[in-house]
Amino acid sequence: MGVIMNSTLCNRIIFIGFIMCLLPSTSFSKVEVETSPSSHFFIKKGIEREVCQDFLNHLNENVQLYLSRPRYFISEGNVVFRAPPKVLASEEYYIRASIQSLLKDKFGMDGYEGWFKQMEGIKNNLNNEMQIYITNIDINNEGTLDRVLVASYRNPRYGYINNNYVLNSEGDLAAHFQVGAVSHGELFLYKGKIYGYSDMRTYVSIIEFTPAYHRNVTNKQTHKDIIGLQAGTSLCKLQPLSKINN
Repeated sequence: MGVIMNSTLCNRIIFIGFIMCLLPSTSFSKVEVETSPSSHFFIKKGIEREVCQDFLNHLNENVQLYLSRPRYFISEGNVVFRAPPKVLASEEYYIRASIQSLLKDKFGMDGYEGWFKQMEGIKNNLNNEMQIYITNIDINNEGTLDRVLVASYRNPRYGYINNNYVLNSEGDLAAHFQVGAVSHGELFLYKGKIYGYSDMRTYVSIIEFTPAYHRNVTNKQTHKDIIGLQAGTSLCKLQPLSKINN
């Protein structure tokens, strides 16, 4: 009788061990994104969002374009991810918008040395492959077109940087955008909405742009309560499977 019990116990242990060997692969398959041999990126954050899935597909299918010509990765002719139509603008627009944003936010303004440093930064940006455009888009996705200055330049650490300035009809920083008159990321249209895309070197980030409302609004928020743009944290984070040089 004792021999039968030991044999049964042994079989149970073997069976349980077999099941335990299967558990890790079953568990991880629910967390990680399924990748094909041609995949270069995977979704670190936002796997449940359609925009993240579609952007991942676009990135993996056009990785050479992303590496070699990042400014053309999102184009006006793309069906899924479309760059808004834009026209070239002069450097004066960027200089004026940059100085006005500094006056508004006082970022890095520590005495006159801070001013000189910021002015030198504007000059350096202009000399680093700067491209300046104006586009008319609904940047905060609230139903009204906004006049937006897009300034793109090359940063030694992060590659190409895109700064977006909401302007009024005179070309000054828009006063009615009390929040978010300046935003960051390359703007693109996806299913009728504006998003921002940034290459953070270790991952690709997608930001969702939404209306910003008065903080003291306690009832249902309405269109008249909008005070600008709210750019949240990364909606999507797409990471490379291995180190990619760009």
